[in-house]
Amino acid sequence: MLHPAQRNMRRFVGTTSILALAVRVCNSFPVSSSMLHTRSFSSRSSSQTQSPVLIISPHQQSNTHGNAKTCIFAVRPNSSDFLNIFTGDTPLLDVRADVEFTKGAFPNSVNIPILDDEQRRLVGTCYKEQSAEAAYELGRDLMTPEIQAQRIHDWTKFAEANPNGYLYCFRGGSRSHIAQQELKKVGIDYPLVEGGYKAMRTFLIEDLETSIKELPLVMIGGRTGSGKTHLLKRLSRSVDLEALVNHKGSAFGRQVDEETTQINFENSLAIDFLQLRTAAPHETVYIEEEGSRIGRRTLPQTMYRAMVDRLPTIMLETPME
Repeated sequence: MLHPAQRNMRRFVGTTSILALAVRVCNSFPVSSSMLHTRSFSSRSSSQTQSPVLIISPHQQSNTHGNAKTCIFAVRPNSSDFLNIFTGDTPLLDVRADVEFTKGAFPNSVNIPILDDEQRRLVGTCYKEQSAEAAYELGRDLMTPEIQAQRIHDWTKFAEANPNGYLYCFRGGSRSHIAQQELKKVGIDYPLVEGGYKAMRTFLIEDLETSIKELPLVMIGGRTGSGKTHLLKRLSRSVDLEALVNHKGSAFGRQVDEETTQINFENSLAIDFLQLRTAAPHETVYIEEEGSRIGRRTLPQTMYRAMVDRLPTIMLETPME
C-alpha cells in the first residue's frame, strides 16, 4: 500500500508573511538523524477535507541547492466522521501512552505518546485527586524541553508522511489538544478526532453488530487441511478471521508469533466488515467456519450465534487417504 497521495493540495494561499514564517520556522528546526518508521496507508482520503490553504512544515531537509524543503498541508477541521475515517483507511496518530495503545488500537494507527506510562499514571492521579485543570498543567510540566522537541520532531514526520490524517487521545481531550497546540507552534495545523479512541471504539462495536445483521455472510467449512484458507484468499470479498487474530490454525500447532489482543481483533473485524458493507452492501462476504474461539481470542457473541443458527455453509470435501 502507498502513502496517502496529496490529492487535495490544489490551491495555494501564499503571502510574504507566510513565506517569511516558513523560512523562520524551517531554519529554527534542525534535522535529527533518527527517522520515524511508520506504516504505509491507503491513498483514499477523508471526504471532510476542506478548501486547502498553505501550511508549512518545519521539518528541514536540504536539497541540492541547500534550501529548506517545505511540505504543503490542507487545513482541515477536527472530525467525528468515523465512517469516512475507517472506510478511507485514514492514518491516525495515537498520542496515548504505550500501555493504552498496546491494549487496543486501530490497524491504521501509529503510537507516538505525549506521555510515557508513568507520566500518564501521575496525570491520572492528579485528575482524580485534584482537578482536570491541575492534571492539564501537570501534563505540560512533565513535557521537558528535550521531550517536547523529540515529540514535535516525531509528530512532524508523521504529519509530513500522512497529510490527510488525524490525531487522537483517549477522549479527544487534554492530550490531543496539547499535541495540536505544540504542532501549531511550529506551523502545522493538524486536526484531531473528536471523542478520541473511546468514541471510535464505541462506533466500531455498534457498527459490527449492524454488519453481522445486514451483510450476506457465507461460511466455508471442511476438515483441517482441506484448503479452506487458500480458497478464502482467492475470493475478493472475504474476511480471514485467523489472519486478524494472527492465528495459524490447528494444523500448524503452537505458534511463536503473538496473537493480537481481543480489542484489536474486534476493531479489525469491525473495520473489514464496515468497508465491505459500504462498498457493496448486498454482495456475499465469505468467512471460514470457526468455533467460538480462535486461538485465545473469542468471537463476538452475536457473530458466533449467527454462525451457529443461520449462516449458510459451503463444505469443502477432500478424499481421505
